[in-house]
Amino acid sequence: MLSKRLIIRLYFLCAILAFGIGVCDFMYTQENIMAILYSGITGIGILFATMVWSLMVLPNPSFRFKAPPLGITVFALFILYTLAIIVLMPKGDISVVVRIIRMSMHVLLVLVMVGTYRWYSVNEMSLWEKRCIVVVFVMLAITYLRVLLMCISNLQLEHLGISYYLLFALPLAFLVKQWKWKILFIVVAFAIILSSMKRGGAAALVIGLIVYFMVYLKIRSYNIIKAFTILVVVLSVLAAAFLFFGSQEVEGERMTLVERFENVGQDGGSNRDRVYSKTIDMIASQDGIGWFVGNGYNAVLVDSTIHYSAHNDYLEILYDYGIIGLLMYVFFTLSFFRLALRLTLKKDELAPIVCFQFSNFILMGNVSHIFIYMLMALVVFTYGLGQGRMRMLAEAVQKETEAQ
Repeated sequence: MLSKRLIIRLYFLCAILAFGIGVCDFMYTQENIMAILYSGITGIGILFATMVWSLMVLPNPSFRFKAPPLGITVFALFILYTLAIIVLMPKGDISVVVRIIRMSMHVLLVLVMVGTYRWYSVNEMSLWEKRCIVVVFVMLAITYLRVLLMCISNLQLEHLGISYYLLFALPLAFLVKQWKWKILFIVVAFAIILSSMKRGGAAALVIGLIVYFMVYLKIRSYNIIKAFTILVVVLSVLAAAFLFFGSQEVEGERMTLVERFENVGQDGGSNRDRVYSKTIDMIASQDGIGWFVGNGYNAVLVDSTIHYSAHNDYLEILYDYGIIGLLMYVFFTLSFFRLALRLTLKKDELAPIVCFQFSNFILMGNVSHIFIYMLMALVVFTYGLGQGRMRMLAEAVQKETEAQ
């Protein structure tokens, strides 16, 4: 007969897989082309993941109550605030079903953050949990390929933003210790980012890997000369791979990825200069109430005369949710940075992973969007995991002190 603890562990494995299903579901709905080619996706996967994760925060004897870190508390308050805005101040023609799915997604973010924090406060990550995370990585890759093939078969060639999901899933896949698997995951993520022709994703991947290797070498206390040599080799390999594959012509594309980087000055970063300018003008011209409480969910997209999102999380949140929302989101960002720094100073094995994810978070949040997509779910999973480890380390020190 299965013990109660084993049943709980098995349930957490199922929760990780449900998490993957929810993220994959949103990947389908995120691309505009899928609304035409695959209208069957309804957000049920997100609702399913939310229901599964809701049980992870129920009272449990193995989880001793302790006030969570301030970063988790503030993020939870931020989510509550966004839920109120979605209910009371929706902008545009948003159906009730879409609002329910969006609200479920926001609730899921809190559940995943709190659930992973509580679990890893008292549990080391097991081999099977790492394998489940790898399964999620594979699920995301398959979902991307399926959308890509559907676009190609219908002659709809687009720069698929859902390639970013592999960028944000890569740090979690690095929980597997064997380097042969890490290299394979890098190759898969690199190939998918290049196939999407996304300059921001390619730059973030290279920078994130550099951050990962630098922190990895630091916590391993490598010889400086040896560490520098390894870093130079890694950078050379990444640069060579990017130049080779990024110079390959893609059928239907006018420019290669390398040429798109060279053209960034002419196209304003895919017209981001124009988008940023318009969003800043909208923010500057709003009234006092709008400054503090925001202009409503989806307001940037609806109010902008060019009908583009801000392509910057902080500008988007400031206009939609006001200074109140922005301050809470900035506090979470600073908390994330502090977590990465503390783990690095402690030379914990999670430090390279959390630093890699923070690099993704801060870079992509300033040139694209994370919070309005399920990319944020991968971020809060990493954050909850890191905060859980910090609590476990703190309690271990406390026990040693009490024993002396």
